[in-house]
Amino acid sequence: FQYPMAPTHEEIYDIDMIIHCTGFKNDFSWLKGAKFEWNPRTWFKNSIVPGYEDKLAFLGWTRPHQGGIPACSEMLSRYLAMIWTGEKKLPTDWVQQAKEEGHTLNEYYAEAGGFPTVVDYPSFMTAMSELIGCQPRRPSIFNVKRLVQYYTFPMWPAWYRTRGPAARPEIIYKELERHGMLDGIGPKEHTGLYGAVVVRDALYQAFIGNPLFYIFSFFGIFGKNLGAGWYWAKSKRYAGEHGVNMKLKNVLFP
Repeated sequence: FQYPMAPTHEEIYDIDMIIHCTGFKNDFSWLKGAKFEWNPRTWFKNSIVPGYEDKLAFLGWTRPHQGGIPACSEMLSRYLAMIWTGEKKLPTDWVQQAKEEGHTLNEYYAEAGGFPTVVDYPSFMTAMSELIGCQPRRPSIFNVKRLVQYYTFPMWPAWYRTRGPAARPEIIYKELERHGMLDGIGPKEHTGLYGAVVVRDALYQAFIGNPLFYIFSFFGIFGKNLGAGWYWAKSKRYAGEHGVNMKLKNVLFP
């Protein structure tokens, strides 16, 4: 398809068959003797099952509503490898964390109650990067191109290889060099329009939304997560899902 598409655009295809992938169901009968709740929101990060943390974990049960199952699975795989090799340990209160995070997700995705695998991609990736120790480093303000790309480009898994365990920063840097500074803002035909919207939203978030949310959270007026009605006032990465909550340093630099 070409973009932008003309109003009179029309394409006709000869299609023999359409397959609807709607016939799947969960079946864990092959796990003989396993006794735990088959609900990923009761597992730590939708993966690690309480009572079986030393022998069983699931991948692929983190389905971002924005898409990105492989990216989430990659982060989980890195974390699990570090746990099972003794390089990392689970948080002491990980079981309680799983319960609290599951409750928050059930509230946030109340209208998608039948899909307990749904997660919030930005929050999930941020949470996993903190567990692994591979949080992306914000570029210098003197490297304008890289700074703009950092805030406007997709949260590719390669961003989480810039530092920390198994770091390979050359991967993301090579990819970013292929793109211009404004490529993540919008299609070239509309960069000016989309750029204005992005700048407006960023200024609001940095100087109004984030400080407002932080003040309310600091004084405990609505609790650390404030509730679903306050998600408009939060930076997307720190919306409260998956145990990720905004800190003071995130107010101006989300």
